[in-house]
Amino acid sequence: MLSRTIADRFTTIGAQQYMFSGDFQTEAQALDTLKKIRALGYDSVEMCGFLMAPNPEKTVYPWPELIAEAGLSVCGLHESVEDLRARTDELIERARWLGAKRMVAAAATRVDFSDDEQVTGLMRDLNDIGRATRDAGLPLIYHNHNQELERAKGRRESALHRMLGEVDPALMGFELDVAHIQTAGASPEAWCRRAKGRLSLLHVCDKGPRHGAPGELMRPMDSLPLGEGNMEWEAILAAAAESGAEGIVLEAVCDWGDEGRFGAARVSREYLRGILK
Repeated sequence: MLSRTIADRFTTIGAQQYMFSGDFQTEAQALDTLKKIRALGYDSVEMCGFLMAPNPEKTVYPWPELIAEAGLSVCGLHESVEDLRARTDELIERARWLGAKRMVAAAATRVDFSDDEQVTGLMRDLNDIGRATRDAGLPLIYHNHNQELERAKGRRESALHRMLGEVDPALMGFELDVAHIQTAGASPEAWCRRAKGRLSLLHVCDKGPRHGAPGELMRPMDSLPLGEGNMEWEAILAAAAESGAEGIVLEAVCDWGDEGRFGAARVSREYLRGILK
């Protein structure tokens, strides 16, 4: 169990919209889903740009009204690095419309992280995007997957290491996805400490080996609700809080019993209640 001092540093416990991406097919279902998220004990939602029109008709819902009616806030808006570079002003306006507290640059999907020149270009892009969002009063944070821990040819440091040194701290912070960090073979606690002073949100799900037959010695890794895998959450959350993280965002993309994704969200929130006392 974390100390009260550590636990109190987390001012928001949110859920990532993508976790429930199949549960927004109509406006009525979207509102019901948001209300269920709130009822499970989450106070915010992290929205995804590519899910702004998740219905077959591709119409955009009145998201601010739905989110407010559900009693939630928007802790951040996820947009791809590529879209942020190409449509900066438009996406800043989308974030303002939603009332988002942060702009989240989602993992760069078109960068070859083995190519040093492309990684250098990514650093320039992040500085440019961060300058634009800062000037608009919207903090930029970077959400990693595991590819940012690849090393470009001829480099000893990964792209994530380079972000710490080459992207201006005044222009970009971090939303560390610690499950991706662990599956990349790195230490979530160490990365929380490296990002001290720049760590805004912590993206979380648990990880554990999938069930397999005897003799199957290397099991695929599954996403799991918090507390159902093998990640050391008390140590991770303590390191994150001590490094300045303000919130925790769940993205456990897995079903749990008959409740599906809502079951995974319920089990995860119950686990957090137990260690954030």
